[in-house]
Amino acid sequence: MRKRRAIIHIGTAKTGSTSIQRMLEANRPLLAQHGYCYPTSPGDKNHFRLAIYAGDSGRTDKMARVTGEAGDASWVAKRFEADLAREMEDLPDSVHTVIFSNEHCYRKISTPEAAKRLKALLDQHFDEYQVIAYLRRQDELAVSLYSTRMRSGSDRTEVLPPLEENRKNAHRFDWHAMCERWAAAFGRDQVKPRLFGRAEFVGGELLKDFQHACGMGDILDLSVVGQVNSSISAAAQEFLRRINAASRPAGAEEDEGDEKVPEFIRHVVDAKFSGTGRRPSRAEAETFYEAFREANERLRADYFPGRERVFSEDFSRYPATPDPVPSEGEVLEVALAVVLEQAAQVPSKVAENAYKRGTDKLRAGETQEARRFFNKALGKEPAHIGALTALFEIGEDDPEVREEAEARLRRALAADGKDKALRKLAGEHGVDAERPARPKKDRPAKEKGERPEKRAEGKEERRQQGDKPKLTPEERAARQARKQERLERRGKQAA
Repeated sequence: MRKRRAIIHIGTAKTGSTSIQRMLEANRPLLAQHGYCYPTSPGDKNHFRLAIYAGDSGRTDKMARVTGEAGDASWVAKRFEADLAREMEDLPDSVHTVIFSNEHCYRKISTPEAAKRLKALLDQHFDEYQVIAYLRRQDELAVSLYSTRMRSGSDRTEVLPPLEENRKNAHRFDWHAMCERWAAAFGRDQVKPRLFGRAEFVGGELLKDFQHACGMGDILDLSVVGQVNSSISAAAQEFLRRINAASRPAGAEEDEGDEKVPEFIRHVVDAKFSGTGRRPSRAEAETFYEAFREANERLRADYFPGRERVFSEDFSRYPATPDPVPSEGEVLEVALAVVLEQAAQVPSKVAENAYKRGTDKLRAGETQEARRFFNKALGKEPAHIGALTALFEIGEDDPEVREEAEARLRRALAADGKDKALRKLAGEHGVDAERPARPKKDRPAKEKGERPEKRAEGKEERRQQGDKPKLTPEERAARQARKQERLERRGKQAA
């Protein structure tokens, strides 16, 4: 079996890794045509298994759970070895380069021994390597990571992480040390760090720059990738911080990394409160950056010898004094948005639960109970196509239910006459989509004191008026067969 070149993109954090991965995932067929492969065995879009396999941190077990794996890190490692071998063996000879990408590698693979563990695995399939890492100035990355820290369970108010009390923080931002541990495993000539910034990118764009770094020119379609992982506002950051503080047991230490904020809340915050987060003062940013000056000089000498310095030292984007913590009113605005968004989703959830219960009742032959649940679903979500369809099916044997289904369908169409599913249902059952639904107030009211016998007579009269011609035994059998088929189909969908 021929060996190939492996390109290993290791991040770092907040440098557009998700955009790169989306581009590669969306262009798999095009990549194959040009001799490149973005494999699926390490992960479909993001190659989490690389970091889980080689990482020497105790958090790789947590990472395995967070990313949806069925077991711990050791279980993932065994499966990954087998899956990767199978995928590489099945590649056509026309593939000369395999691209791996996971932004956690720069941090989880935190020792030379861990990097060598990954290389030992890859050596079975590759004989040439290129390690790509995008680097940001340390203070800029730390500020950008503040939102990530809030999403991951932190309740620290400081935007810049403390370096003196936590040596891990200093290690996290030492780019020279990171490059050296990968160089110890793959060789310094194979480690190719790149600077993150529009002025540094080939063509002024990250994705074009990445293609250039991989030697593939501009073969990929960049239009499939939209903006991802945008920053959130200072009020949203503070809202998440308070959730983390309130949910942490008294006396427990801060433990980031498990995405403790519920996904629903993160979704609302990301969608509705994008913006610029809190910033430290200019002096604080300069002090943070100064802590890495010697490491940056070593990085320049070993990996960027043609530059006077690695990073620009312009700090004008920072204010003279730190941005204040958002006010109670600003945080309350975020909290209300989350509550209202959740409240808006409640009716659809109630409707879906009612529809499922109605389906169960219908399968059990309890038609009237099924009808009650379908009507409950439509009360919460008038255009619920499943409940409307079910009412029409019941209405095949009950004119009263048929009339009810038609009225509900017309009301749904009156609210949204362009809905294709509703119009299709109307066409299937011969319902005039343009005819307005009959308002409830136009229905004849019951007379006060009306005798029960009279009401019963009226009901019987209406039933007789709506009677359909009697069916032949063959027609009844065919109808029953169609109904049974629908019930079985609905049972499979509900399952």
